[in-house]
Amino acid sequence: MTQPPSPTRTAPVARYRLNPEDLRYLRGELAALRQARAPSLAAAVAAGDPAVRALAEQVGEVQLQGIRALVALLRAEGVHELGGAEPAPADRHDAAEAAPASLPLSGADLDLAFVALLGEQARAAIVRASAEMTGGMDAGCRGQAEQTIRDSWRDLAVLADLARRLLSPGVVDSPSGAPAPTA
Repeated sequence: MTQPPSPTRTAPVARYRLNPEDLRYLRGELAALRQARAPSLAAAVAAGDPAVRALAEQVGEVQLQGIRALVALLRAEGVHELGGAEPAPADRHDAAEAAPASLPLSGADLDLAFVALLGEQARAAIVRASAEMTGGMDAGCRGQAEQTIRDSWRDLAVLADLARRLLSPGVVDSPSGAPAPTA
């Protein structure tokens, strides 16, 4: 089974003082996850391909966990102005209502647009994490950024395989019909 892309895998970061670049990185990751969540919830309901729907559900859950971890981390650092409330887990009804507004496409068009969106999110995560690697001082944040870069490159490979399968529906990469996982 294909591992879901993780636009940002957010593990607790053990440290206490963050410099401005560390805070910028963490706030940027939080904003990106919040922005990415609505399309993920919508694709989980409205995507045409079952593999894309399953992927969207998994990605939405990873995004929710990341948002919660970042909010807790920033609050522990004394940052309370976070630009939005912590989201509650959405049910299928919430996602169905969000689908038309978040992704005004359907079927195969939605599938490809969602995969492209996840690719853009992965590339943006690499850029943000690279900035943290050059300007951040906190070892925990730098470690998280390094992991984000590795995960995002892996995600891009998985997404490229999925996009190829979606563009060539007669070609199956694995017996289940899902793209073969990458290491």
